[in-house]
Amino acid sequence: VTYTRNHIPYSMDEHMDRMYAAADELGIRIPMSKAEFSDLLCDLIRKVDDGEQWVYWQVSRGTELRNYVPADKSNANVWVMLRPMAIRDSYSPMRAITLEDTRSLWCHMKTLNLLPTVMASARVAAAGVEEGILHRDGRVTECIHANLSILRADGVIQTAPADKWILAGVARGHLIRFARELGIRVEEKPFSVEELMEAAEVIVTSSGTLCRPICEVNGTAVGGKAPETLKLLQDTLTADFYKKTDMYCVWNLKTMVNGGVKKECTSTNFRESIYGTFGWFKDNYGDLVRENLLFRLEIYSKSLFRYKFVVVCRTDPSYGSTGYGTCKYDFAESKFSVIYESPDWITGDCVWEYDFEAGARPSGDTQSEIYLSYPAVIIYPEYPDRLKELLKK
Repeated sequence: VTYTRNHIPYSMDEHMDRMYAAADELGIRIPMSKAEFSDLLCDLIRKVDDGEQWVYWQVSRGTELRNYVPADKSNANVWVMLRPMAIRDSYSPMRAITLEDTRSLWCHMKTLNLLPTVMASARVAAAGVEEGILHRDGRVTECIHANLSILRADGVIQTAPADKWILAGVARGHLIRFARELGIRVEEKPFSVEELMEAAEVIVTSSGTLCRPICEVNGTAVGGKAPETLKLLQDTLTADFYKKTDMYCVWNLKTMVNGGVKKECTSTNFRESIYGTFGWFKDNYGDLVRENLLFRLEIYSKSLFRYKFVVVCRTDPSYGSTGYGTCKYDFAESKFSVIYESPDWITGDCVWEYDFEAGARPSGDTQSEIYLSYPAVIIYPEYPDRLKELLKK
């Protein structure tokens, strides 16, 4: 399971790694590579109007007659479900109850052996709370739908080890990694229900609940003793989600002279381009001989939306130039000539080159040198109407 924002799935590679590792252990043959599987999911995600989605997929062993011994060459079947849904509010505390963990010894793999989970979820719903905390033989394992960690009074995060009793979630891994980057010590070792009840904070992590506290267990208040540290973790994990699901497009505009790079400018802010923001070179090029000048635009698009781009340069009247293109843009007090405009919508990466040797120059212009003032690139995406409204806010 993962979630999307702007039609971009969060931490897809990590989910793929975990799924393929479990499939290998179970002897399930997935008839496509990780990259192909990810591309399949991304293609389905694009087909849903809402950019915020819950993405769930299953892989079964394959199709054959009923038998306890699977066929040697059976290929897996894939089933995918997508629903419009946003991640949950990580800052809203939840209530929980404790339940005996009656699951199998295969908890470290995400399988469809969900009868204990279904029964436990029914008990949680009947109790009127949001989550169930599982325990067995004196130790807390995890929640019904998530991993569980505690922040101790000494400032250490303690989380159950990644053994056969828990499914080591992607979000759990993020909590451990970011906590250590923030200088917070992490210990992966078992803890008891009693230790949980006395912890400074009780933290739930999952794909849809990035870092959410539990405030009550079995009707007794818990946590709430280290709000600053908790908020630091919440802010960090939430920021990572938004950063990795943001729309952006890296473009690299290079001016090549005699086979080498004369000037280079890079932009990574895709959102601003909808408002007409330019990526400027910092200074005037001056006297560059026409025969040796080549523009190279490299666009690396991480957005799933289509886009077009326009390359312009400013007409500098002080040199008597009339521009290098067929139409003009009047921004501020300067005139801009269009060097190139992409004729079609583009999805994915794009490389464009423009050689001024064969470029469009004003008729009758015999100058041997051209004066390029502040060339720029405008990249504008094809946003759905709903997203346009969100960006206006």
